[in-house]
Amino acid sequence: TNNTYFDTEKMNQLNDLVNTVAFTNTTTTAEDDEAVALALATATLAEDDAAAALTTATTTEEEDATFLYDASGFAFAPPYYHKDTGTMYNEDGLDRNGNSQVVAATNPTWTVQPTFAETYTTSQNINTTATATSSPATNGITYSATGLPTGVDISPTTGAISGSPTAVGNYSVTVTAKDNIDNTKSITTGSFNIEVTSASSGPTWGTITGPSTLTEGTSIGSFTLSATGTGTITYSDDGGLPPGITRSGATVSGTPSTVNADQTSVTFTATDSQGSTIKTFNFPLVSAAAGNNPTWSTAPSNQAFTQNENKSVTFTATADPNTNNIEYTASGSAITGGLSIGSTTGNFGGQITSAPGSYTATIIARDTTSNTTISKTITITVAAGGSYDGNGFSTSSPFNHRDTGTSRDEDGYNSAGYNVDGFNSADQWNAAYDENDDVSGA
Repeated sequence: TNNTYFDTEKMNQLNDLVNTVAFTNTTTTAEDDEAVALALATATLAEDDAAAALTTATTTEEEDATFLYDASGFAFAPPYYHKDTGTMYNEDGLDRNGNSQVVAATNPTWTVQPTFAETYTTSQNINTTATATSSPATNGITYSATGLPTGVDISPTTGAISGSPTAVGNYSVTVTAKDNIDNTKSITTGSFNIEVTSASSGPTWGTITGPSTLTEGTSIGSFTLSATGTGTITYSDDGGLPPGITRSGATVSGTPSTVNADQTSVTFTATDSQGSTIKTFNFPLVSAAAGNNPTWSTAPSNQAFTQNENKSVTFTATADPNTNNIEYTASGSAITGGLSIGSTTGNFGGQITSAPGSYTATIIARDTTSNTTISKTITITVAAGGSYDGNGFSTSSPFNHRDTGTSRDEDGYNSAGYNVDGFNSADQWNAAYDENDDVSGA
């Protein structure tokens, strides 16, 4: 009808519908029934076609989506984004290969730092907490501590610090929070200084009146430890007394034997029948002894040089105390003329190039610890020297070399150019100069 076409299956459906309408409607003519049935069938088939088209489109879209993503929802093509998140990671933070999303860590930060009292007894409970946050926060934190008193521990997972000290003493405590994923990232508290004393009623300490200054080699005299308690009181120390100072019973005495630029902290313990208590005393730094002037061991004396001659002599001094070091210096016209002195050896000499005449040199020995000095001025007489050949050997007997002061130069050759084996620099042998073997030439 009117440019409407149906396939065979739809045509059969149309005929069945027309016949049904005509059969059930007895009040109209056959022509009327056929027209009504045809219109109804046409509308019904049109709705069926639209529904089929929608179903086909939906199915096609789902098939296309299935074709673009794998079973886990990741695209088949780079950059392999997930269909739900639009990133390389799914909602669980995993990529298409199951790897976790990595975020660079930074040092943790303290949320709550632990707090400690300055003193505890062995009957007290220490209870404090350290809390830190990692970055990223999902990494988590592991806690640790150094220097905690015996009997006190830290929870590596919660940062809780608890326990009762079991040993008296002085403790320096630090707490560290470390990133669980990147253990190069951490944060550490400053030091907490804690003193643990005995919970028992041991002796009560008096004030320790020790020396306010210490000098190497100078006696401190003595001072006495004092504590009151029950019965006999005995004393001990931690073994850290400055070198040269000792304790015998309650008496501390001695003479410092070593310079020390720092204070020395010593813990003394007093014990009676009821227990023990401790007391700390800080010994001052140990200054160097003032000392006396050095004395000459080999005193400087007047010297005679030949012009261009290489010569040396040694002058030495001893410090007081002799454990100190000596430094040597020299000044004067002989020094500007070419002579010098070894700062640690006292070796004086060299090759003086000045014209013949009389020159002076002041030799100084200084104690490097006490800065005390002694000095002596000597006269250097320079005589005219002979002439030298092109190799530096004197043209007159004994033909010594001007640099070595001997018959050979610094390379071991004599004025004729031969060494002790009779060879010259061209490796030519001459038996006349072979001082070891004038037959073999070896």
